[in-house]
Amino acid sequence: MKYSLILGLGLLMSGQVYASAVVPGSSEFELRDPKTKEVYFTGSETVSINGETARRETSYFDSGKKEVQKDLFDFNASSLSAGAFNSLNKLTGEETSVARLDSGMEVGYRDSGAKNLGKTVVKASEEGYLANSAGDLILANWDRLIAGKAIKFNLLIPSRAEYIPFQLVRRETTTVNGEQREVFSLMPQNLLIRMLAPHLEFQFNKDKKIRQAVFPTSLPIKGAKDKMVEMVFKG
Repeated sequence: MKYSLILGLGLLMSGQVYASAVVPGSSEFELRDPKTKEVYFTGSETVSINGETARRETSYFDSGKKEVQKDLFDFNASSLSAGAFNSLNKLTGEETSVARLDSGMEVGYRDSGAKNLGKTVVKASEEGYLANSAGDLILANWDRLIAGKAIKFNLLIPSRAEYIPFQLVRRETTTVNGEQREVFSLMPQNLLIRMLAPHLEFQFNKDKKIRQAVFPTSLPIKGAKDKMVEMVFKG
């Protein structure tokens, strides 16, 4: 299972949820090594709202400021359900597309060695989300998570064209550079799958602002794919 593609490199969550409403705004971030803190890529994100539809637009840049990946994610600002998602990794050629149809979710995926974008229609899940909504789900369910309750839902995995049961849980409270943070984890509900999955983490401060996320990236780093990185938000 490609967990970098579970995330779709879309774990960007600067749009905050208050009473099930996404707040528009912009943010910048760095993708860096969790141990050495070496910066591999930088990025920016813009969240906008048009009626009931929110759009999260994310760009990733190399050290020369050249765009290496572009993500567009349209979703319902209240329910957080996905409308459409498109991602193109310009370094590997990997491409992902998701579109909501009356019959379900049309999922397209092309890996680095494929010429065409294969498409499959997956039956929609009532409690199904893309990983791009993980941060919004944390904020929308903040009090429940802080109280120790798990938020369970089905996560659409574009590379596998299927839903897999996942959950969000609060793991701990920690302090980073003098700032108190709540730490949450995204993990499969199945224990066996969980044992094989990488550790996925999100850190929010007490003002419910995203500060950091840890996950595997499909952007190649020194010739390696699916390398664990920490996404550190500026400001």
